[in-house]
This record gives sequence, structure tokens and C-alpha cells, in this order.
Amino acid sequence: MATNDKCGVDDGGRETLAVLTPPLIGLLQDVLKKYPDGGQVLKELLQNANDAGAIEVKFLLNCHQYGRESLIHPNMASLQGPALYGYNNGVFSEDDWRGICRPGRSVKKKDAMKVGRFGIGFNSVYHLTDVPCVVSGDRVGYFDPMLCHHTGDVSNNTGHTSDVDNDGGDSDGGSDDGDDDDGDDEDDEEEGGHYSNDGHVADDTGTPAQLDNEKERGDGDGVFVQYRLPKFTSTKDPYNYGDQCSTFNVLGHRFTEGQQTFEGTLFRFPLRQSLPPGHDSETSAISTVSKTIYTPDKVRKKLFESFESEAGVILLFVTDVRQVGLYEQSECSDTANCLLHIQSKVLEVTGGNDSLTMVLKKLYANGKLQPKAARTVRRQVTMMVERPQSQDGYSQQTWIVHHVLGSKGDDIVKKSNNQNLLPWVGVAAPVSLTDGWNSKWLVPKQPLRQGKAFCFLPLPIDTGLPLHVHGYFAITSDRRYIEWPCKDNTSESAKWNRKLTKACLSKAYVAMLKHLAQETCRPERLPIEDTAAQGLMCRAYYGWPDANAAELDKSEISPWRYLVECMVPSLFTERLLWSWARGGSWLSVGECWIMRADSDLAIS
Repeated sequence: MATNDKCGVDDGGRETLAVLTPPLIGLLQDVLKKYPDGGQVLKELLQNANDAGAIEVKFLLNCHQYGRESLIHPNMASLQGPALYGYNNGVFSEDDWRGICRPGRSVKKKDAMKVGRFGIGFNSVYHLTDVPCVVSGDRVGYFDPMLCHHTGDVSNNTGHTSDVDNDGGDSDGGSDDGDDDDGDDEDDEEEGGHYSNDGHVADDTGTPAQLDNEKERGDGDGVFVQYRLPKFTSTKDPYNYGDQCSTFNVLGHRFTEGQQTFEGTLFRFPLRQSLPPGHDSETSAISTVSKTIYTPDKVRKKLFESFESEAGVILLFVTDVRQVGLYEQSECSDTANCLLHIQSKVLEVTGGNDSLTMVLKKLYANGKLQPKAARTVRRQVTMMVERPQSQDGYSQQTWIVHHVLGSKGDDIVKKSNNQNLLPWVGVAAPVSLTDGWNSKWLVPKQPLRQGKAFCFLPLPIDTGLPLHVHGYFAITSDRRYIEWPCKDNTSESAKWNRKLTKACLSKAYVAMLKHLAQETCRPERLPIEDTAAQGLMCRAYYGWPDANAAELDKSEISPWRYLVECMVPSLFTERLLWSWARGGSWLSVGECWIMRADSDLAIS
């Protein structure tokens, strides 16, 4: 990794000059300029948990003040106060440890099965902290990009001597080849204390070391410092970090003397203070990572409230996570209060008993999408949202979620394998049980006021459609926009999104409309003379898009207007309309006359 100026003459007499990578601090600053603050930070952590196969995720705002005596370094004292935590019940793999050490790259880029594909995603936490830390499995890790919390050396805080691998990283989420600096396809990582500039773990002398020797303290000047959990939890010298370790005793977890492993992953993000540790106001400047100060109240309003606004839909299209909770622990308390609990319960599955993850693994074998392979999975999902501290204590909504995974089209399979994206789309419709007619079945509810676009998790994009739509889109690295073809964007990513919309999403949307129509219009149960029954049957068409909706007409290059245009041929040929005429039958739009709601005249 070329992080220092190096030039000279090689053995062949050729003059060489190393290519410099951006300083770590500068890279992080650039990321924070482009990456949104707010609830998106929690979404990134949720994505990473889902990638790890976690089922449960918890976020905690902890205002408790911990002791400042037995610490890794005296400069860690200022990090013993308020912090945001993120817990999930998955455990870090070796790839996870590699990936988290690379602020500009991601080991996930070669794995289309992973949702959190962007190397910069995790770095959004630097909006609120200077020293992220994590415990998972048998290790504890601390990031110190300013190089002042483990060593106190604030004179060397530019990141030029960064021990984190940021070689070749794109701060805007651009692609890289993912190869290692030695030309080997395998990541160069050994077990050890802190990461050195050659990609290995180093001991305090800067030489590669194993963590099972006496150099496990790792209190050198590394940007990312690792500790083996048994020594980190020890109360015996020289490994007495009792007060440091106590900061992880949250959410019912209690670390014990010499504990070998932690069956889960727990992040801790100490909220950024106005001054670096160990320095007074007369001699110190605020953080060089960010000038943003994060108070507990800011966490509540900017992170928790933003996340809570999407509570009822945030788990609709994820593969594994089924529960998410928001918690808060006061300064004087040892326990946390639940503010919000979200649970996703799958009640019925059509299209096989395999989980979505298993379906994907079968379709995406050996790192390539299998040709002419596609699966349709329809799930009945109930989203339950509980707010114990609110008068609106509990809400529940049932959805029909229609997934199409894979494709039988050779062209999109080729594009998928070239770009490492999957033809996976979905459509979600809110439904409710009927009341009456001697039986109950699910029918559409009132159309959504504003459908949203999803790329596994909600994007900040309103579509103007009456249903939610999901696609494995190529999105900008800040997860705010979908790449789309125009005169200023002729990228392969934009072309992929257009192809995915036409070949997959439009067909999935029409399939959902057909399912809703057939489930709602049940002539054997609904007598024609019953006015209420006629009104109920009208619900079958709540999901039909309105091409005149504001968001659809706003731009000629709108993906959602294009989606509607792609659906039109199928809407005219598929038999989606039930008519009582001539004994009752299903008809296509082209086979029937439709009465205007405001006129007695019939139009074709």
C-alpha cells in the first residue's frame, strides 16, 4: 500500500514513483460530505447485520458514565461517556474483520449475496464518533484514525501513516478490482494486534505477530487495534482494562473474567466530544475527522426518529433480520428501556419452503448466477411495531410481498454476472381481512399514499406508485439515488437498472396485480346483488398505477414512469378484470368496456 512518498530506481534501472492514496482523515472527511447523516447510519448497521445472517438487531443510546481508571490508555477516558451501540446476533467472519479495516474498499464487492456492498457504508458512523469499536467472537477492535487515543500523539493525525488498508479506495463508492497489493487474490491478513501498512497484523515493534503471544496489548500507533477477548476481559496486570471492558456490559450482556468469545457482534460509538482526549481548551482543536458534535438529544432526533418513521416497512425486503429494537439507558441506570420494537413474522410462503437466502444460494452458485433459473416466492408478512413508551403502543400491518429471484433471460443473466448484481425484484401490497360473507380472506387495503423504492431497505425515494417496489438496483454510494440512463449517465450501472425494470420488475408488478385480483374477486363467495361485495371487489384494483401521478410525470427519465410504460402491454393482455356478464369470467382490458366513474357513457 502506497501511503508514503517513495521513488527510486529498480533493479532494471527504471525510475519508479509510488502512487499515493488519500490520507485516511481526508478520505473520511470526503465520505462524510457525500454520505447522509441521520437514520441512514442505523440502516448501514442493519444491512451489515443482515449480511452476517443475523436475526435480531438492537440499537442503544447509552448515557451512562463509566469509570476512567483501568483503561487501555489514559486518553481513552473521554470515550467513557454517552455512546450509541449497535448489537446483532451474528458473529464476525474473517472477511468481516478484513472488510471493516478498509475504509475505501469492501470485501463484499465480489459477493452479490451481500447487501452492504459499499466500502464507505460503515464510515457513516464517523458523523457521530471518532473512535468506533467492536467486539465479536474472540476479538475486540478499536479504530483511532486521529492516532491520539491509543498514543496521545495528536501531531500525527493526518492519516498518512494509517495502518488501515485504504489503498485504492474510492470515497464515492466507485469500483475497484478488489485485488491485493501483492497480486495475490487472497487478502493478506494474519491474526494479530494492530494492522501495519503491509496489510499484516503487527505487534508493538511493527513486526508481524500472532495474538497468542505477549504482544496482545496492541497499544502501538495503529489506526485499527485488536485485542483478544480473554486478555481484554482480564483484571490481572498487565491486562487490567476493567473500566474499558465495562462499557460493553449493556443490553443484558455481561463480560466475565477471561471470557473466551462473544456470541454476537456489539459496536460501540462514543459520541463525539468538543475536544480530543487529554488536552485542555487552550491547546486543542476539535476533531479533525468532523466538526459535528453529537449529543444524546441529537441521536434521539436525528437517528432514532428518522429510523422510527420507517419502522412499519423497514424489514419488508430483507432476507434474515426479523427483529429490530431501539433502546435508551439513562445516565443513572444500569438497564435500558425499550423505545421501539419491530418484528417481522412470515405467516405463509408460496413458492417453496426455502428461505430467501437459501433460494439465492441455489441460484447464485459458485459466484455466478445460474442461466435460465428463476424462482417466484410470495410471502404473507405481518409487521408488528410496538412503542412501549408511547400512547400509540402497538400497530400491526399485514403485507403480501411478491419476490422474483433470478431470470430466464440470457441477456440479463450476462449483465448480472458482469456487474455482480442479481436480478431480484419485489412488490409489496398492504392487505387486510374481509369482514362478512361467512368467511374471511385477505384483500388489498386503501392504496398507499406514497409508495417507496427499496434496495433491500427503504431508499429516500417516493415513486408515486400505490405499492412499494424493490430491486437489486445499482445505486449511488450514498444510497440516495438510483442510477438511470440519460445524456449525462451512460454507465453500465444505469443500463442495468433500466434492464432490471423492464425485464423483471414490470413483470413482477403485473403478477402482483393478478394475484390481488384473483384473491379479492371471489365470485363463489360474493353475491352480485350485494352492494358491499361490489365495493369489496373494487379493492382488487387498488394496486394499479396512475400514470398521471405527480412523481411519475415529474421527469422524462423517471424509472417509475418507465416501469408503468413497460407494464402497459401486459395490462392489456393479461386477464385481470372480473366481469359478471355472461355468467362471469376473467377478461383483459382489451376484451371489455369500462364505464367512467363520472359518466353513464361507456368507453372502449
